[in-house]
Amino acid sequence: MELTSLWPLIFLILVPLIIILYLLKQKGEETSVSSTLLWQEALKNMEATTPWEKYKHNILMYLQIVTLLLLIGALIGPIIKHLGNENSNVIIVIDNSASMNTLYDDDVTRLDEAKARASSYADELDDECVCTVVSSAKGGVIEGSSLTTKRSIKSAINGIEMTELAGNADDSMDLIRSLKEETGEADISIFTDSAVELDGINAEIISLYNYRPNYSLENVSYAENEDGSITVLANVSNYSEEDANVDVGLSLDGELYKVNQLSIEANQSASVYFENVKTNAKLIEAEIENEDALANDNKSGVLLNANLGKRVLLVTKGNTFLEKALMSIGDLDIYKTAETNVVGKQEEYDLYVFDNCLPDDEIKDSSVIYFNPPKSESLGTKSDIESSALAFLKSEITEYIGKEEVLTSKAQTFNRPLYAKTFLEADSECVGYYGMSDNGRVIVSGFDIHSSDLALKADFPILIYNMVAYSLDRGLVDQRLITTGDKVSIISMGSDEKVEIEGPDGRKDGFDAAVSSKVYDKVDRVGLYKVTAGEENDSFYAQFPTKLESKIVSGALNSTKIEGEDKTPKAGRSAKKYLIMGLIFMLLVEWLFYIKEY
Repeated sequence: MELTSLWPLIFLILVPLIIILYLLKQKGEETSVSSTLLWQEALKNMEATTPWEKYKHNILMYLQIVTLLLLIGALIGPIIKHLGNENSNVIIVIDNSASMNTLYDDDVTRLDEAKARASSYADELDDECVCTVVSSAKGGVIEGSSLTTKRSIKSAINGIEMTELAGNADDSMDLIRSLKEETGEADISIFTDSAVELDGINAEIISLYNYRPNYSLENVSYAENEDGSITVLANVSNYSEEDANVDVGLSLDGELYKVNQLSIEANQSASVYFENVKTNAKLIEAEIENEDALANDNKSGVLLNANLGKRVLLVTKGNTFLEKALMSIGDLDIYKTAETNVVGKQEEYDLYVFDNCLPDDEIKDSSVIYFNPPKSESLGTKSDIESSALAFLKSEITEYIGKEEVLTSKAQTFNRPLYAKTFLEADSECVGYYGMSDNGRVIVSGFDIHSSDLALKADFPILIYNMVAYSLDRGLVDQRLITTGDKVSIISMGSDEKVEIEGPDGRKDGFDAAVSSKVYDKVDRVGLYKVTAGEENDSFYAQFPTKLESKIVSGALNSTKIEGEDKTPKAGRSAKKYLIMGLIFMLLVEWLFYIKEY
């Protein structure tokens, strides 16, 4: 039982005053009687009117004391936890973010403990309660709503699954506010291991935080050596109060290659190196071999992929729009020059981008993108047009591009080569084409970006990305190393195939060929994700959100605040109304005893 106010206890001083009043007796008056038969009764009355005599029981005094205690109890406002809930609406919030996978006790995780406590709480609810169960890791998910039976409530609680996503109960606050607006007042209980900013919401926070040593593998990277071997670097953090020796194993495509030992001071990070690794593996993973409180953050990896680190040369005398669009594409090494005469004479690049210019010599064995090139017979220049509305055609280059037209003050049309396809036209004339020539992939766009409104449209960076992705054959995904919770765009050039994605836990998801925008947002497990579209295969790796979830500091819950309140509301039913009912009953009984002259 919890007390909401303690100041009414001051009225307990009235209890001894009532007793004193009954001990203080009035002296009786002398009375003449006609018979000594009444002497014994008169003697009794005389004894009763003598002050400070030996205490005698008086039922009215007891009734008045009980009445006073009931009044004080009603003012205190006690809440009895095991009598159900004051409100008929109950919201149970369970944090199932990554840190809740930390061991709470032996083989029981914080999430397991939270679900067990929430289930016990559900057993105490009144039968008339309507309950909503919410999980918080994915921004707030309603696991069960309008639940009226304890069996259904506990089923929703036990159905909450672990995730490896960053987050806490704060992520569900907007959802809780919406639920309160729909249902009115509600008793809210939040089971979490981290701080919660309630921002005006009255709720009871049930802390699942407990200190346990934890080691975390922050990230894995590699560098290529001149002899073709690689050096692998793994960063490890020691989230504990003691120095530790940590064994770190290196795996290549799932096969253990080597184990190195690393000494790390308390609450510090250190790096372990694996040198002269000769391998053709596609996946490099490092894993902490020691047992600790959170096993989910003990592994991380990186893909060895030839598409990463492509070299791109932008040849332009000044195009900020194009330059920024290229820089926004990850995993590219961007170089820039204004001189066309140096192209092909110093270094070779995987992709050349020419803006309002042409190379002095033919580019071979590399992909090329031309924006508004000068008249060229090799590119098939046909004629100039003025003030045109350009339309994008459905193609690999224009995937995810809207149907909006591009307005330009001038453009040029082309006689499209036999190897190419049109992706941009004006009045059925080809203004842009792409294809595979004998020297490599070629994209030609026949208008100046500065003389159009394309750079002002949201489609512009998408178009540039599609052009680069096609030119470099960058695979099916836009990034290959992410953190759980991030989104991945599926490129699927020429999207006429169904896309299937298999997670590290064996779960399979996908997109139909008809779906134009393919953004995968179900990355909630650490490990390798395999992507397949027809005969094309690709993959990406999801890391654990170590910086946010591997260390929940002690005392984090102290930051919990409730606006306008200096206390945390208590779960359970208020006993105030029962005490008031008892008070009224005692007054009635006291009145009956008084008129009966007890």
